[in-house]
Amino acid sequence: MRQDIKLGPLMRTMADGACWISQDDYPAGQAWTDEGERILSHLQIHGRLEKALPNLRADKRHRDAAMAEARIAYWFTRNGFKITEWEPKVTNQPGDLEVRWQQTTPIFAEIKHPTWESELSEEERDAGRKDQPQHINAETRSFDTDGSLEYSVRKSLGKFSPDRPNLVVVSANLFVMPTDGTDHDSILYWLKKAEFAIVGAILVLDPILYAGKAQIEYKTIYVENPRAHGKPWQLPAEVTEGFLLANNSK
Repeated sequence: MRQDIKLGPLMRTMADGACWISQDDYPAGQAWTDEGERILSHLQIHGRLEKALPNLRADKRHRDAAMAEARIAYWFTRNGFKITEWEPKVTNQPGDLEVRWQQTTPIFAEIKHPTWESELSEEERDAGRKDQPQHINAETRSFDTDGSLEYSVRKSLGKFSPDRPNLVVVSANLFVMPTDGTDHDSILYWLKKAEFAIVGAILVLDPILYAGKAQIEYKTIYVENPRAHGKPWQLPAEVTEGFLLANNSK
């Protein structure tokens, strides 16, 4: 961790005894530190900080996944959605969040955090590439952002019930940011597969620090599944309004 970064009280609590301290340079800048403090404050307000701390203090992989889940919960609340339940369970596998936009039907949200390590080939893994920094100067590679998103959605299917709106939220750390490496139409192309019929919609959320900016902003892609139209698991029409209002919000 850089010495010039000023941690807030909750970020200091998270960093105290954390396994990830020597594993990377997180939080890598004051903007990310300030964002982390806001996210942890949101968890504390909702009485979820103590439960989340073990994962937030674990190795960088578990930390990033826990922070991604907490960031999405913060984003929902910040943009006018209400969290109606944490870890909702409608099958034998609990999900991550249940949220509501205004007075609409609650939405069951499953959060996925695919990482760049999942994009490595078997040869790269055997050679120890996963133990190196994510970005290496002059390294060239192909990438399949859509494939990573599709795999994340497929892993969510067992959590969904056909009696309520279902949403997959993906906040990834891939070689290419999903909101830069894919678009609405390319996601819609594979989302229309029959196996994904129970998915009401997909929300992709990327935290971004633009040059010259002092605060993290959030870039999103929201894709409704046409196979869900008219079904109980389709997201309420009003939700689209909520996502459009939130798009690119700080």
